[in-house]
Amino acid sequence: GEDDVGVQLEGYNLYKTYRGKTRNDGVLVFASERVCVSVREEELGDVYGLSLDFMYNNKQCNVLALYRTHDSDLDIFTNALNQYYSNTDKSKTYILIGDINANLIKTDNKTERYLDVMYETGFMCGITEPSRVVGDSKTCIDH
Repeated sequence: GEDDVGVQLEGYNLYKTYRGKTRNDGVLVFASERVCVSVREEELGDVYGLSLDFMYNNKQCNVLALYRTHDSDLDIFTNALNQYYSNTDKSKTYILIGDINANLIKTDNKTERYLDVMYETGFMCGITEPSRVVGDSKTCIDH
């Protein structure tokens, strides 16, 4: 329940994942009590998240909130994400948010493939600046 998370926001419902690789793995999402939300847990490879369906301005919307641990295989996740979004309802608006742990600043082949799949399935990255700065290290892993 909400009490084991330790955080509550007045006027919002809390949704969370119950599965994960470790006890620190998972996703929390707050949604306004005024919005009727249908929630389900999703598993994409070894990545767990929440899918929230709701209406906004008379339009069907979906938010997929994910947390990919740094040691999760990015190729397996990318394949699962590609499959997940391959048969989407074109009348629905999709938003993907999360801590993906794929650095968009210093890319490699796996990250480039992840970006290709995102663009091919109609997504644009909303965060391209460093999301984590530690000393001289700057990464964009949360997007």
